[in-house]
Amino acid sequence: MATTSARPGLRRVLGVLVVSMLLLGAVVVNQRGERLPATAPVADQDGAAGAGPDAVANGPVSPYRPTGGVAPVGPGMTEPGVLVVATADDTGVEVQEWVLLPESETTLDLDVPDAASLGVLAGTAEVRAVDLVVDADGEAVPGAPGEVSAPTTLDLGRPVVAVALTYRLLGTAERSAPSSSGRALAVVGPLLSTGDLPVTVVAPGAGVLNLACPDAEGTLEACAAGVPPLLRTDAPRPLDEALVAVQLDLGPVAGGTS
Repeated sequence: MATTSARPGLRRVLGVLVVSMLLLGAVVVNQRGERLPATAPVADQDGAAGAGPDAVANGPVSPYRPTGGVAPVGPGMTEPGVLVVATADDTGVEVQEWVLLPESETTLDLDVPDAASLGVLAGTAEVRAVDLVVDADGEAVPGAPGEVSAPTTLDLGRPVVAVALTYRLLGTAERSAPSSSGRALAVVGPLLSTGDLPVTVVAPGAGVLNLACPDAEGTLEACAAGVPPLLRTDAPRPLDEALVAVQLDLGPVAGGTS
């Protein structure tokens, strides 16, 4: 029986084993960026990027509306929760994050996602959310930090229920080796760090191949719904399990051979 101190390492090992099993049909299964299924799942019945069309508003409704074909329903929009729209490449992730709270709050706890905990990235770069802009209930939040790299309490200035954050996430994306394969991996998750709100992650882009998420034990499993160019997590996930590994096909580096 594993000891408590051994469990994080065991979960990481199990996660890597599961991802490798999903790639038994791949040509090279030990390359970074080739560890997730290369075939995206078929569209679910409604094909929407949020909850289905029968989603019912219960309590506050967000004043914000995502762009790019992302449905304005589900967690973060028509029900309490978080909607993360993440556009990734091998240099970083552009993130739009909408938080809808069940009741008014004057502060939010923020922290960067623990990308290393998934065990799929080779690099160890510091994770930072830069160029952060915060809007609350339709108004800019003055004094919001422009960067987050550690636990931070965001003062909203007044009681609010809907918050929009835009930022660029660095240190959570990398190209495969060899880079000529065109594959890359990015890890995304909400900047909101505390609470029990459900989270939906949407990954737009024709180069997005698939998504994988950890289960309650930390083991990675395929979790995509929809079809490119608009994949999303197949169900809202608890905040503490809302990390998502995004498999990308970016094409070869121009003029590169390695």
